[in-house]
Amino acid sequence: VADQVAAAIAGADGGIVRFETGAEAVTVALRSIDSLLYERGITHLDILHIDIQGFERQALLGAHDTLSNQRADWIFVSTHRHLEEGRTMDLHAACIELLSAHGYAIAAAHTPEESFSVDGLVVAKRPGAGGPEYIQLSQLTPALRAAAQAEAARLTSP
Repeated sequence: VADQVAAAIAGADGGIVRFETGAEAVTVALRSIDSLLYERGITHLDILHIDIQGFERQALLGAHDTLSNQRADWIFVSTHRHLEEGRTMDLHAACIELLSAHGYAIAAAHTPEESFSVDGLVVAKRPGAGGPEYIQLSQLTPALRAAAQAEAARLTSP
């Protein structure tokens, strides 16, 4: 059973945000992961997946209780390049640091630069959760990136 919530995930509840999608505009409340789980009586997650275009750190900050009490077995975070609070930060490293500080083991990771897409990835595991301790990820090396860019240029040149 799916439950749809009209909200934007944030570090804390409060405020609203407006999204414009061409001809349509939608205004939704800012909500934290902790408050949404509490509101629905959810005390444990097998998987928490976060992919919110540069606000992953804020989402993790809003899951403080969930992370502190290790109520999620696996956490998958798609990381992005981001400018937060007027400063450039390494969002990927900040997410790893936050998860590690709550006792989660990093089972897999690659930065946006090492990705075959534009997103980085962090996979964190609660100690004692089932499954592998480490997951090998393919990574785009600088040499592979240069070769792919050269091939793309060759294919698009007249």
